[in-house]
Amino acid sequence: MFRCLTTTVTVPGIADLRPLRQSKNLTLTAAAQHLGVWPATISTLERGIRRDDDLAHAYRNWLQAA
Repeated sequence: MFRCLTTTVTVPGIADLRPLRQSKNLTLTAAAQHLGVWPATISTLERGIRRDDDLAHAYRNWLQAA
């Protein structure tokens, strides 16, 4: 338990997600449909309100491949 409380965890950055999506002219709805989530989920992820590392990783990979 002590190790869990004292170990620094790196949080992956999300600042690149919205500009990357916008540079490819993709809508929130298109991204959400591809990832199987609601558009609000993508929006809150991009704004840093919601943290979901697995979704952020899948989203980034999809954006880079698009």
